[in-house]
Amino acid sequence: MAGLDSIYNTSSFDGSIKTDFLKLGSVPFGSRGGLVDYSVADFDEYVEALKVYLRAVYPLDYNNFIESDLGQMILEMFAFLASNLSLKADLLANESFISTVSSRDNLRKLLQLIGISMRGPVSSRATALIDVPDDNVLESGETLTIAQAARSFQVPHTKDGGVLAYTLYKYDTTTGKIELEVEDIVLDFDESVASGGAQFNNVILLEGTLHETEGTFSNTQTVKTIELSVPDITEGSVVVSAEDGTIYNEIQNLFLASGSSDPVFQKVYTDNYAANLVFGDGVRGKSPLGDQSFKVFYREGGGSRGNIPSNYISISIPVSHSTDNDISVTVSNPTRSSGGQNSETMEHARRWGPYFFKTQYRAVTGEDYTTFTNSFVSTNGGVSKGFASLRKSGAGANMIDIYVLSKANDTHLERASLVFKQELLDYLNDVKMLTDEITIVDGLVRTVDLVVTVIANKAYERMETDIKRKAADLIIEQFKVDNQEFGEKFELLSIPRKLSKEPSIRYAKVDNLNEDVQLMFNEILQLNNLEINIEFV
Repeated sequence: MAGLDSIYNTSSFDGSIKTDFLKLGSVPFGSRGGLVDYSVADFDEYVEALKVYLRAVYPLDYNNFIESDLGQMILEMFAFLASNLSLKADLLANESFISTVSSRDNLRKLLQLIGISMRGPVSSRATALIDVPDDNVLESGETLTIAQAARSFQVPHTKDGGVLAYTLYKYDTTTGKIELEVEDIVLDFDESVASGGAQFNNVILLEGTLHETEGTFSNTQTVKTIELSVPDITEGSVVVSAEDGTIYNEIQNLFLASGSSDPVFQKVYTDNYAANLVFGDGVRGKSPLGDQSFKVFYREGGGSRGNIPSNYISISIPVSHSTDNDISVTVSNPTRSSGGQNSETMEHARRWGPYFFKTQYRAVTGEDYTTFTNSFVSTNGGVSKGFASLRKSGAGANMIDIYVLSKANDTHLERASLVFKQELLDYLNDVKMLTDEITIVDGLVRTVDLVVTVIANKAYERMETDIKRKAADLIIEQFKVDNQEFGEKFELLSIPRKLSKEPSIRYAKVDNLNEDVQLMFNEILQLNNLEINIEFV
């Protein structure tokens, strides 16, 4: 044993083995990038990835991965920061594509990059009736004048407790064209109307408050612009009257101007649906003269809240009688006000925006005609819902039938008026192929009643009313106008699939129908009556 001690010096061994293995196995600085895991995304993954990196690169410096340690706290803070930055990067990437963008403003700006404007609010429309008191006798040649200040008035809104504004417009009973550019309305007395208590019916009500902006065109701008700072400017309401009597009307894009003398402008919405008006440059559209004064007429308002029943309005306004001076008349709406629409939904813009870009303002295919039809807004209020059908036989191969309805509100369609259809025809004629012939045809609404039984967990029995409300909202959402198409079959299983999105509902079934509802190509389905029963299991 003594010989071994002299050879190996065992007397100095204290029972512990020391090694520099970990030191010898350290990762060179130039190779550390290979240890980074770029696939991690959330907080827990970043924590584990940082631990693996620390164990590999700093095995002697830090190996105390317990929750109470200061190093662990710093590691988690870095993981928190990295996960937030990763999420921000994902969100920014999503906001760069039309199919994934979540912000309405970002979607509007993305579409503007390709020359597409999201539709703003649309005014509802109703026939107006003006009653003159019996003691104010009207005779041939006499007139009533409604001053600009009296043309707009407000009535209470019974549903939301706010107010609704409406503006009176005179229109041509033959053509249906309304006078957007006038300040005061002059109504001529018709001898066929009784002299006492006369009624004027060549006026309409459009939802929104009438505004007038005055100014002077810039003398330094090559492309003249006008900024309108009032928010929620309604579609089809803007018209510009220049000092020399020229009336400038809105078009979708200045590239559609017919020439250097075409008095038109393009409306570009801002974030809150205020607008900038851009005029022609003398090549595409007429360029207004510098230092020339102008007046802009437009409405503020619009939206579905303006859809009201008949005889909802009864209000007195002051007018000027050509012989009796100032008198008061009563304004009412003998017909319901319909057609009001909120600004375009993101779902509608996502769907039709790319199709509209694809048309390049030219209607060649049936898809093009359908896209233009579903993007049309009437100046008289109302948005269209329709599709194009191409005739594919013999001499009728260039005939295009446009089946169209007007949106009364978000969930109901109505027959389009003659004025509406004429405006749509004029709109399509501007973009159609030269050899095409267009016919506007009324689409058909087919209604359906639904009796739905909802099966819910017994634990939710105290929430019966709330479950019924949620189920009704989901079904109504499915039947909204923008979610239905002409000729689209209604599948019974679509109701259970839709209601399965509500956690408290286990299953649902349609009780009053045994098979899917098949539609003709020119029919569109609309929900009429809905009854919801509930069972708890």
